[in-house]
Amino acid sequence: MPYEQMARALTFAGLEVVSIEQSAADVIFEAEITSNRSDWLSMLGVAREICAIERRPAPDVKALIKDAPQIESGCDISVDIEDSCAEYYLAIEIEGIKVGPSPDWLVERLQSSGLRPINNIVDITNYCMLLFGQPLHAFDREKISGRKIVVRRAGDGEKIVSLDGEERMLASSDIVIADEKKAIAIAGVIGGANSEVGEDTVNVVLESARFPRIDIRKTRQRLAVNTDASYRFERGIDPRAVDMAGLYAAYLMSKLAGGKIKGRVSCGEIAIEKRVVELTGKDIRDISAIDIPEKEVSQILQGLGFAVKSQNGSFVIDVPSFRLDIAIKEDIIEEVLRIYGYDNVPVEFPKIGANSIRGISDKHTEFLSQVHSAMQAVGAYEAITFSLISEKEKQAFYQEKPLLEVENTISNEYRFLRLGPVPGLLSSAGRNIKRGHSDVFLYEISQSLSPDFKDSEKLRLGLCATGKKKQDAYKKIRFAIDVLSQDILKMPVEIGKNRPDGKIEISGFGAIGFADDAMKKAFGIKAEAAFLCLKLDSVFEQWKKQVSRKYAPANLFPAVEFDVSMWVDIAKASYQQIVDIIEKNAGEYLEKIELVDVYSKTKDKTSYAFRLFFRAKDRTLTAEEAGDGFQSVLSALSKTDGLQVRAQ
Repeated sequence: MPYEQMARALTFAGLEVVSIEQSAADVIFEAEITSNRSDWLSMLGVAREICAIERRPAPDVKALIKDAPQIESGCDISVDIEDSCAEYYLAIEIEGIKVGPSPDWLVERLQSSGLRPINNIVDITNYCMLLFGQPLHAFDREKISGRKIVVRRAGDGEKIVSLDGEERMLASSDIVIADEKKAIAIAGVIGGANSEVGEDTVNVVLESARFPRIDIRKTRQRLAVNTDASYRFERGIDPRAVDMAGLYAAYLMSKLAGGKIKGRVSCGEIAIEKRVVELTGKDIRDISAIDIPEKEVSQILQGLGFAVKSQNGSFVIDVPSFRLDIAIKEDIIEEVLRIYGYDNVPVEFPKIGANSIRGISDKHTEFLSQVHSAMQAVGAYEAITFSLISEKEKQAFYQEKPLLEVENTISNEYRFLRLGPVPGLLSSAGRNIKRGHSDVFLYEISQSLSPDFKDSEKLRLGLCATGKKKQDAYKKIRFAIDVLSQDILKMPVEIGKNRPDGKIEISGFGAIGFADDAMKKAFGIKAEAAFLCLKLDSVFEQWKKQVSRKYAPANLFPAVEFDVSMWVDIAKASYQQIVDIIEKNAGEYLEKIELVDVYSKTKDKTSYAFRLFFRAKDRTLTAEEAGDGFQSVLSALSKTDGLQVRAQ
């Protein structure tokens, strides 16, 4: 296949070729590697992709290393692993080497891969890393005190000068390779200058190991040093490659550097999980909507290195050890499809059944959509804010309340995990005011932690409004609450008395608060500010009680509408009591009740305005028929203690 066509096929299969360079003897592809495909960090991994695209068997690794001898145990070096600092450690001792330049073919391959040739020993370790994806390291044997290698945790304050000449201060969380006296390498990251292979080196100890991925990543991040080795260890390496790469590198050192392999010693054991996935042609068809021939499915998977047994449209697939990302049959189907070509999948309109109509299958989505619409209707702008807050903001908003502190954050300043969206909104309000937008009204819907950090995350609605006066900011928040009560809850929300913390309780759904001087200073707000944090999970449960979907043919007859307003003494009558009176006295033609307005005159008196719809299913109602029901409602309401009908 022409190389331009192969580059296109690799890109379509997920291995994006970003540039192509032609040298005298080769064509060099530069590719972007996704984080889940650590097998692509080796030449063998890329070769498997090419084999699958061309429907050829995967490269035979055993044939590649057939000349490498089996090395017997027995050498002068001992190996010990402490505190599970490594799953497996292999050391191979090679004597009588001659350090010098690498042969031209090795230099050319390293340079083509972007690596700088150093000497034949180091170049061999880098070449085998590129070939197998397994990082290797060579120590000068004579610099290992006591002929003993220990994989251990570093001591706090322990120091080592790394190969780049930098003195690095280690922590107790770091893993090091050490001898009897000192650390000689930072495991999985970078070697030490005190054990470096140089021109006068005669005997080497070759390391091939499997270190914990998370520990390597933490050390690399803390020390701010990125190496080809750490890049591979963090993403995961093929457990079978540890021995293969070590043995092949030892063979090349004996061949290219004139050394003699003395023996090997290992510590630990690699547990290789056997993964078997079963699927059928029907499984592939159900997900992809296409029929791929059984032979082609087998060819693709075998090219990728999978062992496949197929019969009558069923497949039993052994997942190779280098494919750490494969676990279920959908993963296998994805592998087949990306090599077969997503462009070969026909474009069809999806079949939508009645149960897929939004509002039936996903009430929560509909609820959130209504909340967004309500907030936008009152003039609030949606914000998506940072979940972390600073020490200054924490002290101002949460005072002494404990918060979770996050390690290794993007910014050292922002490291505390907030409990709700309000601090982020206050911070955004401060930035907007600083840029000349004094009239700020923001909202955010986000998941929030419980104060004790034990319960699961809860959904919260946060609002923040600013104004020249505290009352101006409060009116915006209150307006939003009224709209939520009318358009979503379909019932009034009671505004309670001030709590000890200065916030105003709202029917058990949340509270309104005001920014004090400390908050305004911490968040940079040069205005009065009010905020609201609402428990959307509780609002949703109440909303579900009000929503009842019954689908029926549209009524072709007109409705008769009546409006009624009243003052309500909230200590004597409730919203639900009023609704019950209306439903009980309106008669058989009442179709629905709408709450159209809520106005609070005082803390004890509220005005409600209702609209009543009367309609018959089989004919047009007369004014008298509808009016009789409405008059019954008015009579009943007028006799109810705590109600004063004032307009109709």
